[in-house]
Formats: sequence, C-alpha cells, structure tokens
Amino acid sequence: MAEESLRHSTYKDLSAFLRGVSTGWDLRAPLAAKAGIALCWAGAHLGTQVQPDTWKELQGLLRALLGTESLGRSLCLAEKHVLAALTAEGSPKGSSEDPTLGLIGRRGPGREVRQRLAEGGKQSSKITFKILGRRLRIIDRATGQEGFGSRSEYIRAVALGQNRHREALVKGAATLFWARSHVGEEIGPAEWLGLDGLLREHASTYLFPSRCLPEISPNTISETSPGISGKDPEIPEAAPGGQSLWQAGAHLLASSPEVISAETGLPLG
Repeated sequence: MAEESLRHSTYKDLSAFLRGVSTGWDLRAPLAAKAGIALCWAGAHLGTQVQPDTWKELQGLLRALLGTESLGRSLCLAEKHVLAALTAEGSPKGSSEDPTLGLIGRRGPGREVRQRLAEGGKQSSKITFKILGRRLRIIDRATGQEGFGSRSEYIRAVALGQNRHREALVKGAATLFWARSHVGEEIGPAEWLGLDGLLREHASTYLFPSRCLPEISPNTISETSPGISGKDPEIPEAAPGGQSLWQAGAHLLASSPEVISAETGLPLG
C-alpha cells in the first residue's frame, strides 16, 4: 500500500516518502489523505445540480494529486486506501468498534481489502531508512502524542493515512463509494439524498436534516427542468451537511477548509 502511494507521489523512493510523512513535512502524501479532495468537492457542490461536465473539475483535482488521468481509476484508488486505513490494526487505541460498517463490498476497491482481511490483515515487508537528530525527535514526540506504542508502528500508520480520525475515514469511504457509483452522471436531488442515506447509515451524519428534497439553485439548471422550484435559491438544510463534508475532507488532507478552498477554487458555500 505504501508503494502504491509512492507511485502516485513526487517522491523518488520509499525512504524519501516515509521521511516526508513521518516527520509531518508532507502529511498529504498517502492516498488515503488525498481522498479528502473528493469530500471537499462534494461539500462544495452539495444540493446543486451537477452536470456531467462538472465531474471534470473533480478529475482535474485528483489528477493534480494522484497523477492519474481516469477519474474512475482515481476514485477506486482513493476508496481502496481509505477502506484499508479503516481496517488497519495500526489504528490508534480506542477504536474498538467494527470499522468496516458494511462499506466493504465484494466488488470494486473493497474486494482487495476484503481479501487482505481474510488473510489476517498482515501483509507487510520490512523497510529500513536513516533518519537522525531533530527529525527523529519529531517522530518520537508524535508517536507518544498520537498514542502509538512504538516508532515503527507510528511511521507505518501515518504513511498509510491510518492515523486519521475514524469518522472522517468513514465519511470518506461512503462519499467515494457514492461518487464512484455516479461518476460522469448528472446529479440531482435523488442522488444527493442517496449520499445523505449512506452518511446517515454509516457515519450518523445528516446532510439534509429535514429529509426533504434539497432545493436546487435555479441558476445552475435549465428553467424547464421538471420538479424544481425557481423561487428560492437558498438551501438552508444543506449548509451543515456541506460543512461536515468539508471538515472531514480537510482533515484527511491535513489542512483546513479555508486553505483547501483557496488552493483549489472550490467554494465553501
């Protein structure tokens, strides 16, 4: 998994990749971390009519982070690594609940993760790299602060994004599954409520608390679209849900919603 993250990074070798993430210099390097951009994108567009061309925006954001051309491929990679982080034995203590929450399917990215779990979840190889002085002290301090039992356990976990909060990873897995299921399609009220249902079931998150169809902004759709009110462009119920997606996505990316918005041009809403 670390080697796959390496292939989708700018690092020349695994040692450099591990030094970058373990010292906190580049916490966005793991694929599980980069998955956060999909949540930010969903939060930015929540409740609006998403046309097929809008998916190109997400494709560009993932291409910049992963270096992949195919949006479907990017989403599969991100989902696999988020699911793997959820089921990792190296997660911080205190997450004793079943982390899979039914999100691991028998097809797509979940199939490989399910196979790893069936084999005992331990597929690792020993890697040695040099790190001295101040950088080593930084790692030792972080190991204790994040509740890991050893330096190697911490490095392994942070290199794979396994030290992210469980709630953010669950939201990430659900959102990526939803995006992969609808990639390239037009997204309207029914599809947004589908995401709402996934997050309600697996993360106890309510995108639209009233459980009504979200009002869609009339400036994003044709005036002749059926079933859409053109009276009020505001979606009051959507704001908390969009903020929740933004916060989870920014956490995975080890940043803040404001910084991610400034970097990408995605509206905070």
